Amino acid sequence: QTAVGANSASPIPAGGQGIFRDIVGQLNKVGTKGVLKVEAPQPLKVFSRTYNKLAAGNSLGLTAGTTFGQGMEAYSLADTLSAGQSAYLVGLTQNAFYRTNIAVANFGTAVASVTVTLYSGSGAQLATYNVNLNPGELKQEDQVFVSKAGQSNLESGWAKVTVTSGSGVVAYASVLDNVATGGQKPSDPTTIPFKR
Repeated sequence: QTAVGANSASPIPAGGQGIFRDIVGQLNKVGTKGVLKVEAPQPLKVFSRTYNKLAAGNSLGLTAGTTFGQGMEAYSLADTLSAGQSAYLVGLTQNAFYRTNIAVANFGTAVASVTVTLYSGSGAQLATYNVNLNPGELKQEDQVFVSKAGQSNLESGWAKVTVTSGSGVVAYASVLDNVATGGQKPSDPTTIPFKR
């Protein structure tokens, strides 16, 4: 991933808040996946909402500008996973009503390797897959229980994410609804953050 920088035009006062709209667009990275690094001379609390914005005349028949998105917590490097550490993603499902995506990202400065193991809610191991990440890279596996475990009717599941090499790794899952509107799945997602 190539790093791209942007500077805030105005300082954020103590106790204040700054909102940066369409930061990905400001970085000229529309349509790409990756990590966003925020640096400041003072401590900050950071939160992001990532979303799709519908155009006029969309096939869902919804008003132009309608968004479907999810909130993402920010992590300090101290919150991330390093080689030998594991975390868990719980409350996952894959069936006619919902689907699950899993993403892993590397906030570190070296290549990281991650193993993801999928389980049913009863604890049965379903599949294991590996992900290699360059610094700043994010990879997402869509409908992970179908693509990696062949499970399309799983009421309850979870995943274990283990870093085998590198550091600065985070993981999250998205549970999305399968309700179709106008033949489309607007898919309002729920973010499942990793738990140590």
